Amino acid sequence: MRGWPIVRTILCVIGAATVVVGAGLAACIAGLAGLLPPSGDVQRHVYPSPDATMNAVVATRVCGGAISPYRTSSVAVVRGGPDASEDPDAADDVFVGDCSALPDGDRPDAPASPPAVWRDAATLQVRIRADGTSIRMRDRDRTGRIKVVFVFATP
Repeated sequence: MRGWPIVRTILCVIGAATVVVGAGLAACIAGLAGLLPPSGDVQRHVYPSPDATMNAVVATRVCGGAISPYRTSSVAVVRGGPDASEDPDAADDVFVGDCSALPDGDRPDAPASPPAVWRDAATLQVRIRADGTSIRMRDRDRTGRIKVVFVFATP
């Protein structure tokens, strides 16, 4: 039985590969089913209005999962005060796009300027990049009191 050790080695390699692939598939299925905690986190920056009654919340979220991760950026307008630390409701969003839609922070030599700047207590200016990706914009906040002005940044 000269060939038996070779056959046994081949079978062991196939078995080990099957276990590794099966574990990977199980992890992917569990991630898709929501059984694993969400990957990544949310980075938020809060910019208060001049009169401190409203806040612009710029958030970057890691979404997707192990199979197709991606990031989204959003700008929301919420009331000022202690509620600013909470996750804004989707109805508060005045801008939603992918991570490259907000121009600052994608280059190490880029100046550190915020993408959302209050011009006055009732006007928020948001700098965005039009790069062909899908974005959603609203020119007023949920209450209708805050006007949102979009400025397209050059690449």
